[in-house]
Amino acid sequence: KDQTEHSLTIDNAVNIISIKYSIDHRILAVQRSNQSVDFLNIQENTEFSQSCRRGSGNIIGFNWTCQNEIVFINHQAIEFYQINAKQGKVRHIKSYSINVNWFVYSPQFCVLVVSSTLSGNILHPFYFRTPQHGTSNIHRLPKFQVELPPAGPNQRSQLL
Repeated sequence: KDQTEHSLTIDNAVNIISIKYSIDHRILAVQRSNQSVDFLNIQENTEFSQSCRRGSGNIIGFNWTCQNEIVFINHQAIEFYQINAKQGKVRHIKSYSINVNWFVYSPQFCVLVVSSTLSGNILHPFYFRTPQHGTSNIHRLPKFQVELPPAGPNQRSQLL
């Protein structure tokens, strides 16, 4: 692994919502607003940005799925992108329209699970297959429902 240290100054750092390095540590993704993510190419010292494809959707999170691919999760969709850092371009690969209440991503298993209900008991898993040649694939797996424990008086059952 490359053990090179990088010194980086980010303008407007007080407005950072989330910040994550790409898997190969060549690109830094910075979310400063609910509508877009900025990408900083560390080697080329360039910056470019990608907004949510759904105009009214707010990005509630993002995760790198491989060294040049990222998934945005907003309240209305899952959006999968390929990053070309040298050209400073982001290419949309695929979107899934789905209401998202919350999500969790496992980089170890390349699985994203989103909840589409307020109670959090209907779960939609997505699997990201690592690329062998070019672009990886996103697979929507069958949704499933988790039974909730009975709620007490004046309470609502909720998974989270």
